[in-house]
Parts: sequence; C-alpha cells; structure tokens
Amino acid sequence: MSAYLVEAHHIAYIASYYVNQCDKGQDPMLTAEILAQANLDSLAARYNDDAEDPEYITECQQLAASAYWHTYDPLQVIKSAMCYEYQTCEIEDYENTAAARICERIQSHALRAVPGMDRREWGAPEPNVEGMIRLSSLCG
Repeated sequence: MSAYLVEAHHIAYIASYYVNQCDKGQDPMLTAEILAQANLDSLAARYNDDAEDPEYITECQQLAASAYWHTYDPLQVIKSAMCYEYQTCEIEDYENTAAARICERIQSHALRAVPGMDRREWGAPEPNVEGMIRLSSLCG
C-alpha cells in the first residue's frame, strides 16, 4: 500500500469539521497537529522517512485556526476523512491513536448528517418477496 502527505488544507478541513461539529471547544491547532503528525508518522513507517516536518505542522495549524468552511457536505467530510486515514494507517496500532479516534468521530458525526438519514429504516427494510420463485420449487 502506498501513502502520501496530504495537503495542509486537507488537514485543516477535517480538523475544522472536528472542532466545529464534533468536539466544540477543542483547540483547532492541537487537532491539526495531531492529524498532521500522524500522517508524517505513517510516511516514516511506510518509507523510513523523517517523521519531523515542523513547517508542515505549522502550516496545518495555521490553516486550521484561520480557515473556515461555511458549510460542510457530510459525504465530502466522510470521503476526506477516509482519504486521510488511508494515508495515515501505516502507523503500527493506528486504530488506537488519537488521529484514528478523531477520524472515527468525524465519520460517525458526518454520517448522521447525511440528508435523509433520519428517514431511513431503523433496522432493515422488509424484503420484496412479491413475484419471487423459490429455486427449490424448480427442482422437481
């Protein structure tokens, strides 16, 4: 599997969603630092790269603190978090990192915000059996 360093505005986007929608009051700069460092750590694990890039982390932090998205498309948020996780999952035990927990909350929150989600069946819809033929009835 390959991995790359996501753009600073990508980190800022998911960090901004997290601090404005999931965990209000959380520090956007700290959230961006956690996410950026995890992406760097993933590249270090995958390619034996240097996991330190203070300029990148600072750029992510500054964008997260200053950039603002007026609205968030829930499906775009989910896709952005999925992309980020794909680039960051090379860390050993990634599932137990702060970055993974942030992404899990982002995706869970955004999924509930998908238009029409509240009108979907809780459980599973009944199957449509009208007009179905059982295969066993064909085996004379």
